[in-house]
Amino acid sequence: MMSFERMHDAVEFYKANGFRVMPLFGVEDKCKHVPVKPELDCKGQCWGKVPMERHWPEKEVFEKDDFPTGCNLALIMGEQLDGRWFVGLDIDGEFNLEEFVSLPPTIECITRRGKHLIFEVAADMYLGNWNDIFSTRSKTIGYRLDYKGAVDLKYCRGAMASPPSRTRDGLEYKWTAWMQPVFMPESEILFLKRKRRFSFPNVKRYRKWSEDPLHFGKRP
Repeated sequence: MMSFERMHDAVEFYKANGFRVMPLFGVEDKCKHVPVKPELDCKGQCWGKVPMERHWPEKEVFEKDDFPTGCNLALIMGEQLDGRWFVGLDIDGEFNLEEFVSLPPTIECITRRGKHLIFEVAADMYLGNWNDIFSTRSKTIGYRLDYKGAVDLKYCRGAMASPPSRTRDGLEYKWTAWMQPVFMPESEILFLKRKRRFSFPNVKRYRKWSEDPLHFGKRP
């Protein structure tokens, strides 16, 4: 597994490989919901995952000095520094990837409760930030039916905590092996769009996921 001794080493490594990165509040900062609501109890779910810069999507490049001691780091999805476009699958729990058509091996990060997969896609691909694509989460019973996990999609204006970030349990995010993201097959993209269309309406929406105004408000 690949790891970094210092946060600044990770920042420089990712940028040298064409990735966009940003700082997150560290787990010791605890809850950083904005605005903070006394009645809001995230139960630690947001610890180490909240961006330090509120308007981070509008800032193209973060320098290593933007990453203070104790912070976490996220890889930004969508367009990258080198012109590539990335999309991430945030796998929660033990979701069976055989639900997909045929996902090729790609860069994979082990998280506290699952893993992150990052793929390259064509520029300005018609995707969004979609929560629970397979509609497997339930507020009362955990996961629905026979599922043991869930899948969120991260794209433009979306990001995923990445090594050397730490979880609230003190565990470190880890790459299983370093490689450049591979292209997501067209069959998988079409499959995700179909699943998104028929999912329950609990998907997180953003008004602006692309610079193209023709995309505003549209659905797959």
